[in-house]
Amino acid sequence: NKVEVTGKKPAEEAKKTVLTPERVLDQLESMGNTPFYLARSEIHMEDELFLPVSEINSVRRKAVDAISEERIRRRKNECEDEKVFKEQVNSIFGETRETRVDSFKPKISVFAHDIQMLEQSNLQHISRIYIPSEEFFNDKVIPGIIEDLSRKGTEIFIAFPRITDKPEMERIYQSIKKIEDYGFAGALVGNYGLVKIFKILQNFKIEADYSFNLVNRFSAEVMERFGLDGVTLSPELELKQLESIISDRTIETEIIVHGRIPLMTSRYCFAGDILSGCRADGEDGGICRKQGYGLKDKTGAVFPILFNPEHCRFDILNSKVLCLAWDFKAIKSLGVGYLRVDLTCEKKENIAETVNLYSRLLEEGEEVLDKYSEILEDIKRRGFTRGHYFRGVE
Repeated sequence: NKVEVTGKKPAEEAKKTVLTPERVLDQLESMGNTPFYLARSEIHMEDELFLPVSEINSVRRKAVDAISEERIRRRKNECEDEKVFKEQVNSIFGETRETRVDSFKPKISVFAHDIQMLEQSNLQHISRIYIPSEEFFNDKVIPGIIEDLSRKGTEIFIAFPRITDKPEMERIYQSIKKIEDYGFAGALVGNYGLVKIFKILQNFKIEADYSFNLVNRFSAEVMERFGLDGVTLSPELELKQLESIISDRTIETEIIVHGRIPLMTSRYCFAGDILSGCRADGEDGGICRKQGYGLKDKTGAVFPILFNPEHCRFDILNSKVLCLAWDFKAIKSLGVGYLRVDLTCEKKENIAETVNLYSRLLEEGEEVLDKYSEILEDIKRRGFTRGHYFRGVE
């Protein structure tokens, strides 16, 4: 990329202050908050000259702006033709499967961040339950419970976090036979490394969580070619984008209709640092186990914290709960396979009602909203969001 710029003011004969090559170089090197730096310079000037520093700075800014525009102009690409793009994808992964998932009535799935939440839920109309892997590794999943629930027609998946470090991956790999023996129908995975691990198992479903950031039908197709059975689509998609993916899907799809979406994951233990006394290796665990915590912003909104004490990791959740109860008719008509209810910070007394609300919305339609006015008013009072489904990403 090459540009040429010229200043507006000519140099003058110096009367008091003489401009030196060193001063010119100092001004040209002051790139400030730009991605550029001066790698080489050649300065040709007569002696005893004067030029305002502001003029040198102006020329430098013009040069930076010009080279930036030239870089953009030369690198600007048009979107690839869809047919050409699919041919490129097929050349890597093979031909697209022609069969499509048949349209059918969606089902309700529930993500229970604490297995005790299931005791508060009516499991009658739940088709799939996600149980966090830490509940399994901490022996909170009683042997036989998976088989009992499966007999009632409910699929039980073991769910893994979006981020897993090397020790966690080794622990999962070493436990894969135990996971299979427990009778889990499949796994909800948050990254590609876990896909590779669970492809070892036969007759075991693998679903990609929303952390895969699947935002178009090509990425969904690629997931199928990786050997996955289902995908949770990105909660940042608009309704029309969801329709585009789901209408042409070749793989099972799921979207989140209720819950607090994580905004950030961190390994900095602020609870132990700020409150001190962290005893992660003690008998009673770290201080983060003692009670619930949240971060309050300047508006007074509280963002709940979901801790993973075993790995000193936590998720900052949205201050507002995603709730699509009032928009369920539009969501139901998408033809998505599963509508997920994420149980994170619900009050114990509201867990069963929340699950029943969406189950009955699925069975009976929005006429049942009046019957759940108490819990819906509580959601309104505490603050809720429709996410990006109806407004996109701003």
